[in-house]
Amino acid sequence: MQKTKGDLFECEPKSGWVVISTNIGWTRDGSNVMGAGLAKTAASLWPNLPVDYGAWCQKFGGKMFVSKKNRVICLPSKPLNKVQPWASWRSNSCPDLIRESYKQLKAWALKNPKETVKLAPFGAQNGKLPMEKALGLVEDACFPDNVVLVLR
Repeated sequence: MQKTKGDLFECEPKSGWVVISTNIGWTRDGSNVMGAGLAKTAASLWPNLPVDYGAWCQKFGGKMFVSKKNRVICLPSKPLNKVQPWASWRSNSCPDLIRESYKQLKAWALKNPKETVKLAPFGAQNGKLPMEKALGLVEDACFPDNVVLVLR
């Protein structure tokens, strides 16, 4: 894994895939709630993303979502609130769910070695994990060199 500092959406390579940590949930209209952090930025850049990802969550739950048209990968760090799926975004990030998401991302990155994948540590901002815990989870994933960890 490589490391850099900067803005996830602006750092090089601009052609790389952007990974967004999300929640597993949806609103009454089926859209995923992307109201804060990197997810909110992604939703404003790609207005179709909350609708597409919300439909994915309803069908596949915590499986990795790959949007080829936007070059975005969505992976959950916050679990589904089964009683109120629209409120899933309010949950704290779950380390076990992050580990599973990183496992899926690592498999994808190994299968696509010519693709650059950029991500920030999952759960460190709105997920309420301490940064040292979030960084430890990233390090433990042992990502290949085509994955770039972007720090602020």
